[in-house]
Amino acid sequence: MKDPKKIYVMMKEKKADITVSAILCIAIGSAVILFPKLTIVMLCRTLALILLITGIVNLLTYFVDRKSRHLGLASGAVLILLGTVIMVKPTVIIPLLSIVIGAVLVLHGLKDMQLVMEGKEYEEKRWWLPSLLATITLMFGLYLIWYQFQASAVFVWFLGSALLYDGFSDLIILQKV
Repeated sequence: MKDPKKIYVMMKEKKADITVSAILCIAIGSAVILFPKLTIVMLCRTLALILLITGIVNLLTYFVDRKSRHLGLASGAVLILLGTVIMVKPTVIIPLLSIVIGAVLVLHGLKDMQLVMEGKEYEEKRWWLPSLLATITLMFGLYLIWYQFQASAVFVWFLGSALLYDGFSDLIILQKV
C-alpha cells in the first residue's frame, strides 16, 4: 500500500484548482442554460474585444518600433478586422466556440482520469465511479468537437448541460478520490 500522507498532500495541492475550475463550469453552464442567447453573444463579444485590443496593441507596437515587429501591421489589421466582424455578428463563431469548449472538456476529462488513476494507485476501492464520470466528461467534449453545432437552442442547451456536468462531476471525483 502506498503512503497515505503522500496522496493527502497531492490532493490538498490539487483541491483548490479543481474546485475553482468546477465552480466556474457550473456558473457558466447555469448562465448558458438560463440565458442562452445573451451568454453566447457575451462570450463572443468578449472574444471580439480581446482580439480588437490585441490588434490595436500590435499596430501601435509596429508604429513605435518597426524594426522588431515586421508582422505587427499585418497581424494587427487582421485581428482588428476579425474582432470587428465578431463584434458585429457574434454568431459567426459559434461553431468554433463548440470546438474550444469541447477541447476544454476533453482536457478536464483527461485530468479527471489522471486523478482517478492516481487514486487507484493508492488502492482507492471505489475508483470505478469517478472513472465513469471522467469518461462521460471526455465523451461530452469529443461530441462537441465532432459535431460542430449550428447556432441553435439544442447546441446551447447541450453546451450548458456539458459544463454543468463537468463541474459537478469534478466535485464528486474530488470527494471520492
